[in-house]
Amino acid sequence: MKNAVLFLTLLLVSCGYTIRPADPATISLGPEYVFDVKALPEILIEIEPEEWNRLLAFFAANPENEECVHADFTFIKNGQSETLTNVGFRIRGNVYSRMAPEDDIVHTADSTQWQQSHFRIIFDKYGKSQEFHTLEALNLKAFNGDPAMVREIYCFDLFQRFGVTIAPRSSYVLLSIHVIGDEYPAYFGVYRMNESIDGAMMKNRFPGDPAGQLWKCLWPADLVYSMMDDSIGMEKISPESQSMSEKFAYDLKTKKTDFAQAKSNLIQFAENLYKLEGKELKSWLDKNLDVHQFLKAYAVNVLVGMWDDYWNNKNNYYIYRHSSGMWYFIPYDYDNTLGTFTGGFDATVDVFSWGQWANDSQRPLISKVLSIPEYRQAYSNYLVTLIDPGKGLFDAWASMNRIKEWHAMIKPWVDNDTTGPKKIKDNPASWGEKPYYKLLSGDDDDYGSGVNYFKQRILYAQYQLNLIEE
Repeated sequence: MKNAVLFLTLLLVSCGYTIRPADPATISLGPEYVFDVKALPEILIEIEPEEWNRLLAFFAANPENEECVHADFTFIKNGQSETLTNVGFRIRGNVYSRMAPEDDIVHTADSTQWQQSHFRIIFDKYGKSQEFHTLEALNLKAFNGDPAMVREIYCFDLFQRFGVTIAPRSSYVLLSIHVIGDEYPAYFGVYRMNESIDGAMMKNRFPGDPAGQLWKCLWPADLVYSMMDDSIGMEKISPESQSMSEKFAYDLKTKKTDFAQAKSNLIQFAENLYKLEGKELKSWLDKNLDVHQFLKAYAVNVLVGMWDDYWNNKNNYYIYRHSSGMWYFIPYDYDNTLGTFTGGFDATVDVFSWGQWANDSQRPLISKVLSIPEYRQAYSNYLVTLIDPGKGLFDAWASMNRIKEWHAMIKPWVDNDTTGPKKIKDNPASWGEKPYYKLLSGDDDDYGSGVNYFKQRILYAQYQLNLIEE
């Protein structure tokens, strides 16, 4: 009965208004309508049991599969409803976070143990002209790796606040899934909606410009050009077996028919990073890399404690070659932040020596950029701006207040019908090595009752930037 009451609430009432079809003015809005951190919209996925069972079978054959099934999608915000029929729907996530959305391989109506999977919705999978507020796809991520249910939301919001406009956007959503034939939809709980880093996102960032070359870069994507050749390709994931899949550290996502040229451009970019020095390097960087977007992104990255990144772990970023030849660095996957640490990291690590697992020659993009005095000073300035209380960016009190507002918005909706988290907890992930970090309480050094991540990170950044003396 809880499901029935909750579903009727979700379906019939949003912000005190009766649900009605979205008006043309709303439908014409861009992605900013979808990714609204001050709102809590709802998504309902409706799917036939045959399609749901196909989804389960794909997962059983290869948990890393990327096979879609047919579903209908409804989005409700501020009392207005939009429905897209026949969208692509699949499970997503990395090797550590993927799980089947129920505990059986064949669905039995109204007798299911639901599990919080991550999902991907592809609006134009079966209807090539179909889009949703200019988006081709949408990623839905559960919070099963973040007890505080806020880390990635906070980070991507901070990127946008700080003007790192190339970064993807993220916001909250309530997710329900109705397998047709079940009496009620299953309420999967509070999720993140993450902007898909794809051709549509690049088109939104560079309206009117020709499409460029987008690369997804995962471990061990260090950009050391002499070791890259065999690691560059186009991923092919087998629906049948993990052993039959082809994966690459540098995976081309757009302009695939121009793969040879895209690969050549990527290797040339990395080779220039390696070979050029001093004034020649700076001149080349000025013309070929949006250095200040990169430095601003890295200032945020280091302050939020993203250790599973390019600088430290040669992982989790995209790079985009615009049709003009300019390259852009795009941050990606910010679950493991704000105190979720491993490998000897904590909030005291030097902001100028973040890549503890590598030397400079092993991370040429960051080391070569910071070898230019002007750029190193710009990086310092960006860090100072972020921790300045007057700016309200990474400041501890401003950060905590934003998190409290988000928690107040989502708290009534956290309980759900799955095996996933039922409450918000101010802790890092359980597998982390620094369980004492808190986001909403604690001081900068009280390891007994909890260390406030923001306060400690700011304090040590001030030492490292020579703003205060130890």
